[in-house]
Amino acid sequence: MADVCLGPRLSGGLAAGLETVPMMRYGLVVVASPGHRLAGAAAIPWHQLTGEDWLVDASGTDPSSEVGMLLARLHVPEARVRVFGSLTAAWAAAQEGEGVAPAIGHLVARDLERGLLTRLDVVSTPVQLLWYAAALPERRRAPGVTPLLRFLATPEAMQAMYRSDGSVPASRFRPPVYVTLWS
Repeated sequence: MADVCLGPRLSGGLAAGLETVPMMRYGLVVVASPGHRLAGAAAIPWHQLTGEDWLVDASGTDPSSEVGMLLARLHVPEARVRVFGSLTAAWAAAQEGEGVAPAIGHLVARDLERGLLTRLDVVSTPVQLLWYAAALPERRRAPGVTPLLRFLATPEAMQAMYRSDGSVPASRFRPPVYVTLWS
């Protein structure tokens, strides 16, 4: 059981009894190796990507996820979808020239800047999407949930989520605290 769920908008039975608010806008792009045959091409139509191997993480196999819906809309055959344990692993395979990968623009920005990956100029990308925060109604929430939801709407939270290297400013670093209980 979770106090707050962050991710795509929940729908159907999953959303029953939850308050869902938009939290962060992001862009979905398509990346590949700089040596990929479509690297440098302009205004690539989506249908040119249906014959490519698509490199995705586990969420790409969920038909209700953004990537799952994209693959279904493009009619990408299941045989052309390769699933990796993480987005990072899928992007590493794309760097090696094994196919194309959907990517969240701000998370892959460092690899693009370093020239490890290239963003394919696919028509109508980046696809603008939203992440949401879902929680129980205020009267049923744990005490820390409402302040967390307020924090998620601040510029500081957005900066922390947009940082792709996982670091924090030194002034905000707090070393982990470990507690050992002896009986």
